[in-house]
Amino acid sequence: QAQAQAQAHQVVVEDMAKKVDDVVAVPSPSVSAFYKIFKDSAKISADGKVLLLLFGQNSDPYTQKIKDDIVSDTELSEKIASVVTPIYIDARGQKSHKFQHNGEMMDVDTKTLVSIYNVTSTPTLIFADIEASHIFVVPGYMPPEQFKVTLEFVEQGLWKGKDRKNGEVYTELRKFYEENGIEIKENEK
Repeated sequence: QAQAQAQAHQVVVEDMAKKVDDVVAVPSPSVSAFYKIFKDSAKISADGKVLLLLFGQNSDPYTQKIKDDIVSDTELSEKIASVVTPIYIDARGQKSHKFQHNGEMMDVDTKTLVSIYNVTSTPTLIFADIEASHIFVVPGYMPPEQFKVTLEFVEQGLWKGKDRKNGEVYTELRKFYEENGIEIKENEK
């Protein structure tokens, strides 16, 4: 009978442990690895590099896919770390941020950042200069090879001196994609 009670107790303990695991979401290794690459969004500053703001939603499968790609592709994650200052922003979050824009540090909330950069879908990648003014925007999921070529475009500074408002940057980027074997679908142009 003592053995039966011990087994019953073990089942109860295991059930309780399962319930705790269900309630306490422990980040997967890929999530914690992602946050070793992307900085916390509490302070948004370019730190002398091009700024990469990745707006996403934790419940969005395409945001999760791009995060997984970044973690699993060492070449991509190393290129991100060397070329840009990467910051992840939960587009549905309600967080306060210290945001350096045009040399001034401002207090803004996530909703304001979403509005400033006109984020309408996730994921959205915003490449911005050291003053945090957007260079170009890539809405939606970006496959790893295209992401690497995009970072190469940024690293080479091929956007510099191009008019951002009339589409010259996008024209140069499209040309760079073609030169590097990245095919862009017609609805993405």
